[in-house]
Amino acid sequence: ALCDICSAPLTNTFYSVTDKLHEEKRLICPDCLKLNTRCFICGLPVKTNFVSLADGRLLCSRDAETAVVDEARVREVCRQTRDELDRLLSRFVSFPEKNVKIVAVDRLELEQLFKQAGRDHECPNVMGRLETRTNAFRMEHTLSVLSGLPLAELKATCAHEFGHAWLHENLTPKRRESLGANANEAFCE
Repeated sequence: ALCDICSAPLTNTFYSVTDKLHEEKRLICPDCLKLNTRCFICGLPVKTNFVSLADGRLLCSRDAETAVVDEARVREVCRQTRDELDRLLSRFVSFPEKNVKIVAVDRLELEQLFKQAGRDHECPNVMGRLETRTNAFRMEHTLSVLSGLPLAELKATCAHEFGHAWLHENLTPKRRESLGANANEAFCE
């Protein structure tokens, strides 16, 4: 058998690690287990043929193929997700469209959004964040989503954040507060 990371022959000592994306066991050699470089998506060590993102995250070659890193593509996927939500739930709700700005951010930018004053009760989802502002009786939403996510996770993150936008547009601040953070998050999930 060969190491799933470096393809070296496995000897008497080898380790089984779990691929977080596919939930499969992978066999790796002791040298690869010691690597400090890990794929952001699957969590497996990376040694060669990986992609480095600007914020320091690494993607193994397999996961880099499905990760959405281009900002225009991130915006397109979020808009498609919004349209899919509308089709799926059109009998019950309508999600905001024209007053939503979609921004792809890296890990550092996303973390900075959560460190701003007054953000303690916002969604702690580390894959995306929605900021809503009211200007002259019109709500404007900024949907910040982490670039480099696999397509399915990007869609799930966009859907979650559009749920927050719907809550902001359809519930008063007092009503949202009375529901509590857990109920708001549950609705968005």
